[in-house]
Amino acid sequence: MSLLALVRHGQARIDASDYDVLSALGIEQSQHLGRGWVAPHRPFDALYMGPRRRHRETATHLREAASAAGVELPSPEILEGFDEVDTRPLFAQVMTRVMPGYPRFREQLANGALDDDGKTALRHVGGMLRNLYVRWAAGESIDGIEPYADFSGRVQESLRDLMKREGRKRRVLLVTSGGPIGVCLRIALGLSVDKAVSLMGSVANASVTEMHYTEDRFGLTSFNVTAHLPPALVTRI
Repeated sequence: MSLLALVRHGQARIDASDYDVLSALGIEQSQHLGRGWVAPHRPFDALYMGPRRRHRETATHLREAASAAGVELPSPEILEGFDEVDTRPLFAQVMTRVMPGYPRFREQLANGALDDDGKTALRHVGGMLRNLYVRWAAGESIDGIEPYADFSGRVQESLRDLMKREGRKRRVLLVTSGGPIGVCLRIALGLSVDKAVSLMGSVANASVTEMHYTEDRFGLTSFNVTAHLPPALVTRI
């Protein structure tokens, strides 16, 4: 039996024009992941990552932190199939609806400090995004967004290829995003599409979800582990 540890990237800069970069908090989360979760474990045989910059930066910072703690990880290899669906059109739509009621929200995100109004705005953003994700997964066509069936299909194909490549008795670490992790959960647990999509929003930054697999079995061992992070560093952006 082999282990596949799925890591969601550290917190990204949702205040920035380019979301695909880690925030200062995201870098800190990735470092805690390398020191607090990777380092105490037996070294991994392989390290993969999705193609996004936030995937690469997370892998870089966790590798450096693990190395400083005495554990060397393999050089990462990119797996295009574990790319996240590009949801920027959804996020832009939500922000357009939220900002009139909370005009300082974007500024507070940039400063990394939310007051009570900012926290309320963030909850609104999360709720609206979850509703849009469910509609997308149900087959609603949204301009600029990869259809859910295509997205899910490429993640499943990449997962099959990875399992076949790595084979038995391997420990594999994969840095990706909440969407591909949701697809893997659906496969492992036989979840409905809407349930799997709803779980996408609950996957914390720099969290670990462990799967075990053989040639004909793929199951869940643990989900969304954040014990390596101080409570103040647990985010879902």
